[in-house]
Amino acid sequence: MQSSLDSSLPPKPPFLIERFRNFVDRTFQYWTVAPLVIVLLLLVAYPTFQLLRMSVSEVDIVKGQAVWEFVGLKHLETALQDPVVPTALKNTLVFVVAVVIIETFLALVISILVSRSSHLVGLYRTVLLIPLLVPPIAIGTMWRLMYDYNYGFINQALGLFGIAGPTWTADPHLAMPSIIL
Repeated sequence: MQSSLDSSLPPKPPFLIERFRNFVDRTFQYWTVAPLVIVLLLLVAYPTFQLLRMSVSEVDIVKGQAVWEFVGLKHLETALQDPVVPTALKNTLVFVVAVVIIETFLALVISILVSRSSHLVGLYRTVLLIPLLVPPIAIGTMWRLMYDYNYGFINQALGLFGIAGPTWTADPHLAMPSIIL
């Protein structure tokens, strides 16, 4: 005995058509992401491969052609014997850790302030756009001028209070915090 509900359902498509639809549904997401993956591979993987190739090779230009000679880990060995490398690695690590912690903390504080106050949204948008509009080179130049020992704004302001300003970027104890700021 058939119920009246069975007759109201549309007929099932043939098996091959249903299987094709399932295949398209399963693979569509991969086909839409494939161009992005290809571009990322071209922009990231290829330069990374070239960098690794260069790090284990000596390249000479002979008659306009690059001649590659495999030298193994000679370049790494030379770099590790340089007395400046440990200091540079330490400074880089300190810089990265400090900047990540400070930026994360500031972002959290700003987001909490903005979410609690509708008055700060306009100010936040303005402040957020300023770094995007001012080129980083101009910012670096500005800080270099502000840190200048003789004529810098910071030392001039400290001089108004009778405080002798330090050499901000030459003093080993102040250089890293000054650059991080």
